Amino acid sequence: MPARRWWGRSHQLIGALLALGVAVVALLVSLPYGTAGTRWLLTWVAPVLGLQAEAPDGALMDPDFALERLVIELQPGLTLDLEQPRWQGLRWRWQPREQGLAGHVALRAERVSAQRATLRDSRPRRPEPLTLPISLVLPFALDIERVDLAELALPDHLSPSLSALSGRLHLAPGRQAVHRADRLQARWDRLQLDDASLALQADAPMTLSAHVDLRPAPADASGAASAPVVTPALSDWQLQASADGPLADFRITAQLRAAGQSLDAHARIQPTLPLPLTQLSADLAGLDLGALASALPRTALSGRIDLQLDPDPAGRASEPLHLQARLDNPQAGDWNERRLPIHRLLLDARGDLRQVDQGRVSALQLGLGTPKAPAGTLSATGRWALIGQGRERRIDLELEATLANLQPQRLAPASPALQIGGPLALQLGLPWPTEGAAPRGFQAHVQTRLTGQLTGEQTAAGLPAVTLALEADANDQQLRIDSLQADAGGARLTASGTLARRPAQVALQWRSTLHDFDPALWWPRSALRNPVDAVDRLVAAGPHRLNGTLDADLALPTRAGRDLAGLGQLRGQARLTLQPSLWAGVPLAGALELDGTPQAASALSQAHMRLNLELGAPEHATRLALSGDIDPVGTRDHWQFTTDSSDLAVFNPWLRLLDPARALVLAGRGDVDLSLDGRWPQLSSRGRVQVPELSGSGIGRLNGLKGQWQVGTGADDPVEIDGGIDEAELAGWRLRRATLKTTGRGEAHQLRAGIDELTRRLVTEPGAPSNGNGNGSGNAALPTNGLTALATELDTAGGWLIDLRSARLVWQGRIERYELREREAPRSASAASLTGNSGLLPRPLRLTLDPTRITLDQSPERTELTLGETRAHLGDIHLALRQFAWQQDRSGPQPVERLSLRSQLDAIEVAPILQRMQPGFGWGGDLRIGGHIDLQAAPERFSLDASVHRESGDLRVTDPDNPKNPQRLGLADLRLALSAQEGRWRLTQRISGGNLGRLDGEQSLQTRSTAWWPDRQAFIDGRMDLQIAQLGNWGRWLPAGWRLSGRLGGNARIGGRLGQPELSGELVGQRIAVRNLLQGVDWNDAQMQVRFDGSRARIDTLSLRAGEGRATATGELTLGESPRLTLQAKAEKFAALQRVDRRLVVSGDALLKLDARSTALTGSLRADEGRIDFSNEDAPSLAEDVDVQRPEEAAARAAAQQRDPRLNQIDLKLDLGPSFMLKGRGLNTRLSGDLRLTSPGNKQALTGVIRTDEGTYAAYGQKLSVDRGVITFIGAPENPRLDIEATRSDLEDVRVGVLITGTAQAPRVRLFSSPTMTDTDKLSWLLLGRASDGLGRTDLALLQRAAFALLTGEQDSPSLIERIGLDELSVRQAEAGDTRETVVTLGKQLSRRWFVGYERSLNAAAGNWQLIYRAAQRFTLRALSGNENALDLIWTWKWGDAVLPPDITELPTTLLPTRAGRRQSPTDANPDPATGATSSPTP
Repeated sequence: MPARRWWGRSHQLIGALLALGVAVVALLVSLPYGTAGTRWLLTWVAPVLGLQAEAPDGALMDPDFALERLVIELQPGLTLDLEQPRWQGLRWRWQPREQGLAGHVALRAERVSAQRATLRDSRPRRPEPLTLPISLVLPFALDIERVDLAELALPDHLSPSLSALSGRLHLAPGRQAVHRADRLQARWDRLQLDDASLALQADAPMTLSAHVDLRPAPADASGAASAPVVTPALSDWQLQASADGPLADFRITAQLRAAGQSLDAHARIQPTLPLPLTQLSADLAGLDLGALASALPRTALSGRIDLQLDPDPAGRASEPLHLQARLDNPQAGDWNERRLPIHRLLLDARGDLRQVDQGRVSALQLGLGTPKAPAGTLSATGRWALIGQGRERRIDLELEATLANLQPQRLAPASPALQIGGPLALQLGLPWPTEGAAPRGFQAHVQTRLTGQLTGEQTAAGLPAVTLALEADANDQQLRIDSLQADAGGARLTASGTLARRPAQVALQWRSTLHDFDPALWWPRSALRNPVDAVDRLVAAGPHRLNGTLDADLALPTRAGRDLAGLGQLRGQARLTLQPSLWAGVPLAGALELDGTPQAASALSQAHMRLNLELGAPEHATRLALSGDIDPVGTRDHWQFTTDSSDLAVFNPWLRLLDPARALVLAGRGDVDLSLDGRWPQLSSRGRVQVPELSGSGIGRLNGLKGQWQVGTGADDPVEIDGGIDEAELAGWRLRRATLKTTGRGEAHQLRAGIDELTRRLVTEPGAPSNGNGNGSGNAALPTNGLTALATELDTAGGWLIDLRSARLVWQGRIERYELREREAPRSASAASLTGNSGLLPRPLRLTLDPTRITLDQSPERTELTLGETRAHLGDIHLALRQFAWQQDRSGPQPVERLSLRSQLDAIEVAPILQRMQPGFGWGGDLRIGGHIDLQAAPERFSLDASVHRESGDLRVTDPDNPKNPQRLGLADLRLALSAQEGRWRLTQRISGGNLGRLDGEQSLQTRSTAWWPDRQAFIDGRMDLQIAQLGNWGRWLPAGWRLSGRLGGNARIGGRLGQPELSGELVGQRIAVRNLLQGVDWNDAQMQVRFDGSRARIDTLSLRAGEGRATATGELTLGESPRLTLQAKAEKFAALQRVDRRLVVSGDALLKLDARSTALTGSLRADEGRIDFSNEDAPSLAEDVDVQRPEEAAARAAAQQRDPRLNQIDLKLDLGPSFMLKGRGLNTRLSGDLRLTSPGNKQALTGVIRTDEGTYAAYGQKLSVDRGVITFIGAPENPRLDIEATRSDLEDVRVGVLITGTAQAPRVRLFSSPTMTDTDKLSWLLLGRASDGLGRTDLALLQRAAFALLTGEQDSPSLIERIGLDELSVRQAEAGDTRETVVTLGKQLSRRWFVGYERSLNAAAGNWQLIYRAAQRFTLRALSGNENALDLIWTWKWGDAVLPPDITELPTTLLPTRAGRRQSPTDANPDPATGATSSPTP
């Protein structure tokens, strides 16, 4: 080829290559400027540079650029993960050469930020060389005006994370450049970095200059602190630190100041040395480390620390290595309180100038506990030495220590109560990092040996001395205990063994013996730990005496789990033999064996376990036997458990410790035989149980439990269960003859269950009244809510499917029959209804469910229950269930539930229900109500639509007292609805009737759309209007005899929150009247006005009239969570009662304060007029000594006593006024006096005096004059003191009467006379008005019969004398010479001083009239007319000693009143045929 042609072609080829190169360069340069090019670079080029970028937004060279994630590999195993990194305002320009600085690119960004940066370190834990950079010279300049990082997550061993990092960064080009970072801010744990700065020279020697200001970290904006709250003593501290010098050898100065605390420290840092901290000098005063970091304890350190560790590269020291520290900590305390349990530290360790790799610990002293409660001291001396070269170099430390008066309980309250001391020897070998390597935690091959013998005693009184001896070696692969011996008195534990970590397994070899060993002496006090588990309680309780041996040689793969599969991989043998011992007070003996020896004949090895245990005394021991074969797969697992107990009470000491809250106490006997094959979910079981009797406190009583079963989880496995209970009492219920029977296989089986009799049990306290059945028992089978004994039956058919891989069980079937019924109708009215009325539903009750399908889907992640369409029937109520599905999802961190329910209530005839509830009320009509509910509840949405409404018809009432019968209520609308949709809840009420009035209300509130119930803080908005034109129509619902009239209306706006609603509006009542003529109540013309204002309701007007007076009241009611009522009432001649025999007119004022926990009543009331007349007999009633016990009322009283009592504060003054009359039981008098009703100690107390004025008392057939009547109340209202004196006022020469003293519950009744006379004369004068002289036996019998029959005046019904208008009727025999004549006397007491009478002998033709006037006690004027006409002035003179009136109990029994205040009647007297005297039964 000619040369010219070749040369031409060469030029063409070179030009093409140059063009291609330029094009490639232009393409590469243009890539960062485009979005597609940026994606290509980040996809293909970035991984080569150790970068991983995700989801770029924009181009690399755009001013604003962002990534979803950026991962930077700093070193192999060390990465930095940035989330949402971005830069803003990025610009670049070319900076020409100037002042010796070459031209360069200058980059500038306004802001570079990231949401989170995570530093991940997966490098192996071994020494790695730490190499410092020799130069940070850059060919470009970089300025970032602001750097923001929300969080920097450090590796686990450097946690917690840094947060809120920000600052400004300037990187300069060239060798003379200085890189700077200033305005630095960050937060770490409890520290806040403010305005720090950093400067680093770009080229050698890379001089460092830094300044840092640290302060307490403030709380987050949310109100939560980023770390535990700083202690108050250091809430205003400030720490300043600075660093200066070359990067390879710089010095740090730090100074901290706070109230009463300080720190001054100087340190030298050489990062490339094995121990970077080579020098330290620090002075501390009261320093609290807990304020600097949450992981540090709270302290108050004062003292000095000096450290010198500065070897040369050859390993020799320029001066001796030394460490000196002397610190005091007066704030020492318990670890659990985040305090350091050391109050003093003294350490002096120095190197040897002659042998620089060796040194001595001349002094080490630790003062444990606190200065006020020292827990012991530790004193030690020893030596140290550096041994080996390179990676084999290590430091050996040998210490000879003495432990004195160590009390572990003062260090940690849960520790055993010991006080021990003695010598200890410690040998410790640690790896020593080599030159240029940075240690990253403790390294391999740590060797430790501990030898010691400690002696001491238990700090509690009466406990034996203890000795603990230990010789042990430990390294990172093995723990070997050569000898362990613990002695406490005569009890001993000896042990030796090895725990080793071998390749792929952990091996244990252990030998120990026990002799009367009590682990409670060495066990931490469980009561001070939280939570306290069952093992704590069983070990700590005692008493224990353990005797036995343990031999173990076991190996377990390191990857074995903590379950049966892991136990199946156990290899080796172990045997625990328990000789007769005692555990928590229960005698026991037995053996436990583990055998994991591979069997040559078996393809798969198994682990075998055998346990045999005897509890209790040998003559009636409870025997437990458990054997198990476990393989790693689980298909060949077999377990066999048998127990035979003649006395289950042997378990009671353990049960009380396992569950102290329930305090179970068992009694009875039983035996169980159970076998299990396989492992869940492929499991089969068979067995039997027979418990003739079982009882326990907290669980009830069970008799005749027996059953047998054969059940498997496979589809073809049998499901055969046949069991029953003869009688049981559980949780307050008694059941008789409960049965359960299943037949079939897993995929198709039938179940039938039933209870013949189910009743509620009422248990009364010991000493409570009997139930009246004659056996004195406090237990009775009683109805609950009016229900009698129940019976129930359930028949189902279905089958299950089990997915073994997912452990899922699905049971599908049908409920063929379900019935719950009363065995018989109630026999008493008190048990006749569910609500306490009489007959809400037809009796006996019967609840049935139509056949329906049912599905139960159970798995570890989810549970679902679904019912098909069905109907439920209860008397007249029929409910159609359209849909029911419930689900619980446990796949997430929290369980999530879903519920779907749709049902329809068939129309109900209301009148028949009301007729059963109020049979005599006169209900009728054709009102029908219906309802529905539609509920859809899920985590993402909740909706509800429920209502009860009138469908048709009306109600009518037939009132016997109203001639306009029957009366319709005129119902036009009746509706109550509740709905919820998208978080908006709405409640609607509408009641409208022509004769009832109108109630119209609607309330709504807004809450989260996912909430299943509104939150108490949800805002509520609504209204309520009430208009009742005639309250008389509502009077039909009042008890019989009560009438109501007037108008009532009001309106209210409802606001505020659901937990504390606020009302605005008013409630007005006009011309309201309340009447009950039978009770004497006639209150009328009542006016009421109540104003609602937010959470308060003001009673502006409340007045009502009765008689000629009026009562008014004002007050305030506070609504919300703590309701309170304050009411001020005033009455002026208010006729509270206006019945003929019960009239009360009062005036006064009172203040009532009422809240949820207390009642306060103060005031003063005066009776302007009063009359209580109980002369007429009331309706027939039982005698006073008859007590009717109703179990329902006893249960209610017991429940009321268990409630918290209200605090009653009463101070009420009562004035009976000038005109308060009392009549009845023979008494007719006026009462006066002042009383005060209070409530000290929450019990009612009455103090004051009531006096009688000009009263009379009918007794012994006579009308006595009440000369003195004083009733004194000094506390208990039911038992005042009595001082009553009543005399016969028409006698001239004598004074005779009755004196009543004592108390109301123990009165003392005496007869007295003046002058003193015999008891018979007193009665004769009291009854007949004359002495007993001349009365024969027949006269005495006549006197007795008359005194206790015709002449008695203590009954409320008038006596014969009273019926004819006389006060005296007497018949006597008087001697006229040698003959005896019969004289009849009639008389009438005209007033207190005037008496008129007529006396005539049956043998005479005429009689005498007499008129007597008692002018004074000793002067009487008598006028006679008839057979004798005379005018007498009688003056009475008394002499002789006064004699106390005799006790009435000393009178002859024939003259005593009988029990219960009823006098002996003539028919009760038994005359003596011989003497004619009568006798009466002794009361």
